[in-house]
Amino acid sequence: MNQNPVNSNNNMMNVVQAIRMSRNPNLMLQQLAQNNPNVANAMSLIRQYGGDPQKAFYEEAKKRGIDPNQIIGMLR
Repeated sequence: MNQNPVNSNNNMMNVVQAIRMSRNPNLMLQQLAQNNPNVANAMSLIRQYGGDPQKAFYEEAKKRGIDPNQIIGMLR
């Protein structure tokens, strides 16, 4: 069953907002990673780039032949 991309995006934004409002965002992310393999994989990838999520995004996009700025433009 495919998820509706709009609902999926809204859920992601809710998670991002909850992390931002958390008193301990790192702990919250660690707990999410324990329950969600996608979050765990993303955190592992980010650690490979020295803990810099922006660098991980840009480098992985480039590695896959994707213009990272085009993705960012689509998200705005």
